[in-house]
Formats: sequence, C-alpha cells, structure tokens
Amino acid sequence: MTTARPPQVAVPPLSATPPPAQVSPEVATRYGARVLDPVSAMRMPGGGAPGSTVYVGDRLLVRATPGRALDDTTRAIDKVTSDFGVRARLVVTPGPGGTKSLHPAALDVLQRHWVQQVSLHPDEGQPALPVDAWPVLRTVQDRAAETGAPLALDHLMTSAPAIGGTPYWVGTPYWVGTPYWVGTPYWVGTGSPASEYARPGGGGRSPVSLVLPDPALRAAKVKRAPVVAVPDTGLGTHPWFPAGGSATSEVSWAGMRLGLGGPAGGDYTAPPGNPLDPVIGSDTGHGTFIAGLVRQLCPQARILAIPVMGDDGVVPESCLINTLALLLARHREALENGDPEGLVDVLSLSLGYYHEQAGDASMDAPLGALLRDFGEHGVAVVAAAGNSSTLAPMYPAGLATPLADVPEDRVPLASVGARNPDGTTVAFFSNDGPWVTTFRAGSNLVSTFPTDVTASAQASARVDYAGRARTTIDPDDYRGGFATWSGTSFAAPVLAGEIAAAIAARDDVAAIDRATAVARGRACMSAVIEEWKETP
Repeated sequence: MTTARPPQVAVPPLSATPPPAQVSPEVATRYGARVLDPVSAMRMPGGGAPGSTVYVGDRLLVRATPGRALDDTTRAIDKVTSDFGVRARLVVTPGPGGTKSLHPAALDVLQRHWVQQVSLHPDEGQPALPVDAWPVLRTVQDRAAETGAPLALDHLMTSAPAIGGTPYWVGTPYWVGTPYWVGTPYWVGTGSPASEYARPGGGGRSPVSLVLPDPALRAAKVKRAPVVAVPDTGLGTHPWFPAGGSATSEVSWAGMRLGLGGPAGGDYTAPPGNPLDPVIGSDTGHGTFIAGLVRQLCPQARILAIPVMGDDGVVPESCLINTLALLLARHREALENGDPEGLVDVLSLSLGYYHEQAGDASMDAPLGALLRDFGEHGVAVVAAAGNSSTLAPMYPAGLATPLADVPEDRVPLASVGARNPDGTTVAFFSNDGPWVTTFRAGSNLVSTFPTDVTASAQASARVDYAGRARTTIDPDDYRGGFATWSGTSFAAPVLAGEIAAAIAARDDVAAIDRATAVARGRACMSAVIEEWKETP
C-alpha cells in the first residue's frame, strides 16, 4: 500500500493568507456579489479579522428539509436583523414533490443537507441602503440562542482553471476571454510567473489536433461501469460524447433534473454577449475538457456531467449543495435498492472558494458535512487544490485528511495539486501545503473541447492558393474538438479517472452495498495516491 503526503495540520499556518478576493462588475451584478474585506469588515469574535471571500450579498443559508417553512427561525432572525434596518424572508426552495413517498434513506439525506435561502432586504421604514449579509450573520452568531438554526454565507464558488489570481479575477484579457483576473501576466512585464500558464502555448487554453480515436471504442469489458460525477459546466457537443452514450448532462432523480434547469440550480440567466466584441467565456468547455480526461483514463466510466455553472465558471454554494444533496439521495436510494443505475463511485470537484473563518469549527458547514456523507456511503471525493500559488486552503479541497486519519467506515476526501509535464515538478500556479493530498498532471493537458466554439479572434495571416486557404492557427476556432489547458481543475479529474479505473478492475465492482462500496473506495484511493517525494 502506498502512502500520501505527511499529515495535515488542523489550522493553516499564519503565513497562509488567502489571496485578496476581487470580483468583476458583471459577476457582481449577476449574483449580487459582495467581497468581504478583512480591513473594513465586522470583526470575528475576539476581534480577529475575517479572511477575504466572495458571497451573495443579500442572503444567508440555513439547513431545512425541502419545502419546510421555518417560520420560527425566520421570525427570530428577523428580530435580530431589525437593528440593521433589514428584514428576513425565507425563500423556500422546492425539492422532490411528495417527500413522504421517497425512500427513507433518500429522505434522510435531504433532511440533513438541504439548504434554504434566507433573503435579506431593507425595512420599508428605513433608507433603501445596500444589504450586506456579513454583519447580519455576525450579529446572528453573537445572539445564536435567539435564532436557533445555524446560518452561513452563500459563498460564490468558482472553477479552478484560471491562473494568477483564482478564483476571482478582474479585467478581461481578450486572448482568453476571462472575466476575472488580477495582476499583469508575467510575459508582458510584471506579475507572478504563474501567469505564464495563462498564455496560449505556455499552458493556456488553445486549440490543438489529436489523432487518437475515442478510447471507449477499445475499452475492455467490465462487470459494472464505474460512475464519475462531475458538477461543472456540463457537456458540450463532441463526437466522443454522442447523445445516449456513456456521458451525459441529463441527470435526473425523483422526476427532477439535477443542476441548472432543476429546482436546485437557481435562476441565473446567462449574461448577453457583446456583439461588437464576441469572446469565448472563461469556462466555456470546462466540463467537456474534464469529461475527456476521465474518458482517457477510464474509458469504461459512465460520466455524469451535471451542469451547475455557466461559461463564467461561477456557482452559488447553495446551488451546489442542493444539487449534491439530490445526487447523494439518488445514490443512497440506489444502494438500498441494489440499483446500479443510481450509483456514484467518484465525485470530482474542480471548484472552490476561500473561507472567511478557515480553521474555525463551523467553517466546513454545511458543505463539509455533505461531502463527508458521500464518503460514508462509498463515494471517493476528489477536489482541486486551486491555482493561486498560496498555502491557504481553498475549500472544499482544504477539508482533505490523510487516509490513516479517516475512520474505516468512510472514504476520505483527497485534494489534488498540479504537476508540470515533466511529471516531477509542481506547477508554479498550484496551491500547496500540508493540506494537499497529492499531485497529478495539470499543465498543458490535452482533452476534448466542444466542436461548436468559435469567437472573434482570427488567424493572423491567410493566403488563397489553388483553391485552398492557407492560414496560421485561429486561436478561437475549436471546431477540431481538442484543446490544451492548465489548472488544478484538470489535475483533480486525472486522479478521479485513475480511481475509477482501479474500481473497474476489481472483482467486487458489481457488488452494491454500503460496506463494500466504502471498502472499495478506500482501497482504490489508497492504491493510486503515491508517496510524496520532495523534488530538489
């Protein structure tokens, strides 16, 4: 059996300061986002400054069974928030219709993990000032005896492909169409060397050609196809992923679609594009690229490419939590009924955020409790470590613990950093620290990309000869279906694909029960996580 990196520490070192969070005006408008500034924000109990994070500014989260009103809790919160000239209103998020008809195991998941939104709005008798959920939350925390149910911010989570300031960037470098960016790319003068990876040819997203056939065409038969769930941007058009194949974005349970378009997905319409300057979104093709990596490593796998974010790569924590709660309920029901169609073997998360109270006992609620529940039911969870070149944990990857420290009745969560193509050195952009479980290839990877993606950039030269067009490479033309890209977003599915391949090779892959699933997941994760060796 191989071992992971040295044991993690419970609290990150004092020097592990999260990167300053910034958000583009477009995202701020679309999600009502606010940036928590450690300098000006209300202090923590004891006087300490909170960490920098981004959250939906006018709401809080509370755990509650779908459809439950929580009138007493709302009134109690409303009483506290009246000091701010703010009123609280519960936004009841519907779940499966007729929860009484659900399997008890599935209902148990929803009762423990479903979150409702507490909307905050100015009191009609007060000036209509902008509402800020952070001071409201802090006051509620100080008076917890009056409010009952614990509350949390609705963090904005982002994918982790962007280099040099992830997860929140400011500005729009036209050559990648990215709405978040901080600093100046290294290759034009100043800034972190990590920004080199954002340049096409240096690790940035760019079209390439691949002549290998779909690995699934030559995949060996297995007793049961392992299932890898990828909550991300969904699945684009690509010949490797035809309709009705082994990869899909159409995932349903109890008559509901999981992700965007379903009850847990939220109502976030895509912003209109600029017809005068069409660009490819920062996360266009992100989920398709991830699906291609899993396909290359475990061609037998069924891939559930659940769409939870658009091309901006942003998802409110509430949407992700409720989508995952439905996925876990589906999995629990499948375990109880012996139904392979509803199972999940690996959950690959290429997204995250920096928490304002890292190291605090309440930090990982409610997302952390949900992910632990996945592990307790045999699902191996892998999470991208982030691309900010920081020791500060990005969550949920920061929740990882060594296999030896995890009870035997649970599969651990693994956090994944990125390596360079040489296979030995860590990518300059990758987050690091004792909380990172392992590293996988994450720089200049080649994978699938939607074949219907083009934008305004053009080839720099063209000559017509003998009826044929001769051009340089069009940096915005992905109709060939493949691209290179870099980020811990892609290191995570590399590990997920390896775990899935190990599961597919086991004799007990067809066994459907909780104890076998846990033992199988632990054994396969342990088998593929290599011993960490320092590089000179």
